Amino acid sequence: MKLTDTLRKRKRPLIALGVWTLLLILLAGVGWGIVQIAAIALLLATVLGTGCYAVFRIMYNIS
Repeated sequence: MKLTDTLRKRKRPLIALGVWTLLLILLAGVGWGIVQIAAIALLLATVLGTGCYAVFRIMYNIS
């Protein structure tokens, strides 16, 4: 099974991840103080976590 097939089957989590990312970008841009810092930290954690998971899935599918 290719990664594109997996992504085609799992559209809801991808949509939820996109909405979550857009919400965090909005909070990081509009928020102030601790809200902005928390939004940036969560955004970084989300992007890094998603990237690590994508690399793991690619390596798993290759082997």
